[in-house]
Amino acid sequence: VSSPSYDPLNVPSDLETNDAYKGAYLNRFLSSAFTPGSVFKTVTVAAAIEKIPDLTSRTWDCTGSLQIGGDTITCSGVHGKQDIYDALANSCNVAFAEIANEVGASALKAYTEKAGLTDSYSVSGLHSARGSFDWNGLTAGELGWAGVGQYQDQVNPCALMVYMGAIANGGKAAVPRLIKKTTSSLGIPTSLNLPHKTGTLISAD
Repeated sequence: VSSPSYDPLNVPSDLETNDAYKGAYLNRFLSSAFTPGSVFKTVTVAAAIEKIPDLTSRTWDCTGSLQIGGDTITCSGVHGKQDIYDALANSCNVAFAEIANEVGASALKAYTEKAGLTDSYSVSGLHSARGSFDWNGLTAGELGWAGVGQYQDQVNPCALMVYMGAIANGGKAAVPRLIKKTTSSLGIPTSLNLPHKTGTLISAD
């Protein structure tokens, strides 16, 4: 959330001098990018489903941390032996760091781009910030952290919300619009026209 706020298409002339707008220089939803954290595991698991044929029969053992090269991947708990369903439900960093290394940086880069997380969306004429990722020359530990949504991963909240919508909606999502209100000629609230949809960001299967 951005608070206080203002209309970025109609910037107040006293934005920099009026205390009412103090701190309102950036719309975080549209104009910022943040470390996504574990929600990025939905990208990693999408790549794994299509790139690791025996994924659903595999197991990983989480002891709370994992040494990969010179890096230590830490987890929120000790999850023990778990399959991919458990690993996703537990949001297990250990399992997903191993999965990220097995899938590889080039595949994760491709799935990140396919998910729209490096794109800019137009929301009622306002363009969202692009996400940024570093997939070049990573050590195994850095790739592990990147695969769980850490390292140098940066995601725009709007783009991430669109991707979550695609997961919930058969692979396509609605592009958000800014709406003050919708009413009929009689002043009665009305339903909206169908919103613009993205292309397929993730396979429905």
